[in-house]
Amino acid sequence: MHTISSSTTWIGKKIVPAFLLIVLAMFLLLPIVSRNGQSDWSPMSALVLLVSVAATGTFWFVMWKKFVWTLADEVRDEGDHLIVRRGAEEERIALAQVANVRASISSHSRRITLKLAQPSRFGDEIRFTPKKRFSLNRAARYDIANDLIARVGQARRGEGGSSHN
Repeated sequence: MHTISSSTTWIGKKIVPAFLLIVLAMFLLLPIVSRNGQSDWSPMSALVLLVSVAATGTFWFVMWKKFVWTLADEVRDEGDHLIVRRGAEEERIALAQVANVRASISSHSRRITLKLAQPSRFGDEIRFTPKKRFSLNRAARYDIANDLIARVGQARRGEGGSSHN
């Protein structure tokens, strides 16, 4: 058994949104506390600032909800199945139940998506950020995804597939 997901997922799920919320609050509070409470802001300028901050906050919230908060907190490889944890909930996903493995691994966003044959408690897809391994070989970034693709194929064909990195 070993963990194949990144141990830093919690930073993107908890720390970054908190930091962005603080930045948004600063944009709202800075004009209020500047110049000893004496603001030169017109009501229209204040409204534009409020709408801009609200729109930015809404955009960030929607993006985090769609792309970050749906990520599994931890994925452990146990040979013929994976243990997926999000929050306090855990589920065992047999490799034979995975219909497709899709890797999106760029310099900005690394994701592996497991499309399930039947929905789990986390839905019909499991998304996680794979553990990053240092390598000068760009193809090495796909090791976890390639291993899962091969083993899922073996499991679906009934060939076992319990060997793993």
